[in-house]
Amino acid sequence: FIVIMLPYFFAHFFISLLEKLDRTLAFKITLRNIFQPLYSDRSFIGYILGFFFRSWRIIIGGIIYSIIILLALIIYISWLLIPPYIIYKILLSIPK
Repeated sequence: FIVIMLPYFFAHFFISLLEKLDRTLAFKITLRNIFQPLYSDRSFIGYILGFFFRSWRIIIGGIIYSIIILLALIIYISWLLIPPYIIYKILLSIPK
């Protein structure tokens, strides 16, 4: 039962982690408002600063999300490769 439910818990953990990060990084909201002025300052400077700061926030958030997702994939694929590795080791230990 634990082996069957482990991928569910693993996926739930990483999705929850990404949701918590989204509350901090606000990636989706920042992406949606990239061309809006910063702090509703409708001057030219407000538009330029808003685009600049939001662009950096999107880049940093994208890097952080990419690292988390890549780490999750590496862990999950490693976990999936454990049973074939065990079977391979068992088959190698059988005398011919």
